[in-house]
Amino acid sequence: METGDNIAKIDFYSLRGDPFPIFRECAYRRFYPGERHVERIHPQSVLLLVLQGELFFEEEGVPISLTAGEWYIQRDGLGQSASRPSDSPYYFYVHFDGAYGAGQGELPLRGRFDGGQMAGQMNALLRAAGLPGADFAAQGAFLQLLAVLQTRPADALGRTLAEALAQRMAGEPGSCKDLNTLAKEMNYSPDYLIRVFKQEFSITPHQYLTQLRIEQARQLLLTTDRTLTDIAQTCGYGDVSAFHRAFCKREGCAPGNWRARMRQAGVSQGAVAP
Repeated sequence: METGDNIAKIDFYSLRGDPFPIFRECAYRRFYPGERHVERIHPQSVLLLVLQGELFFEEEGVPISLTAGEWYIQRDGLGQSASRPSDSPYYFYVHFDGAYGAGQGELPLRGRFDGGQMAGQMNALLRAAGLPGADFAAQGAFLQLLAVLQTRPADALGRTLAEALAQRMAGEPGSCKDLNTLAKEMNYSPDYLIRVFKQEFSITPHQYLTQLRIEQARQLLLTTDRTLTDIAQTCGYGDVSAFHRAFCKREGCAPGNWRARMRQAGVSQGAVAP
């Protein structure tokens, strides 16, 4: 991704201390049939906007496939390679230094874009970067491009991701992997998953998982005689005190007291708690 037509470079040294991402280079690029992504550890971050075909690579061993209408940020300092060729992708790339990801500026590491809408932004950046002494114009065009990606409202991709994450957590809430691991498996940043999940369900993934675990605990408290320690471990809590705090916060009383109250009220084993 280092070569291609219409390459434009810029030395934006004067803003190295600026908190915003700093533009370095951009170009359109097309892979020839059978070409693979280069093996490298890139010193800069790379924004990819795929326009045609499929771009495939691995990042730190995690396979990533991007098709038309998808964008992705390759993070600086991560190892990239490809175990198979890409499918003749045509894409626009931007090399930059500095902040990226939802932790800095609320920009996720992956998303979808409208090719028609973004064409003007990409071409404006390419033109600005190619002008002699146009450092500020290119930086402004780059930030404008990022702003369009950042402010694009949640779409079907966000809903699909939120639903997929909810299904993973609901499958086995007691043994659910942590969000960082799930985000890596799904090829998205944790902050981006949190944002799309909250947009779809109005709560965070952590709050949703807590609801699932407390509901599972309620079922076990009501339908079994298992100890609180055993139930806590089954529901994914490392110790009974953490389980006790989470249960009290949600139900208003300790789990042992809740069990006794339900049984005193005549809710028998095998029934479902209200």
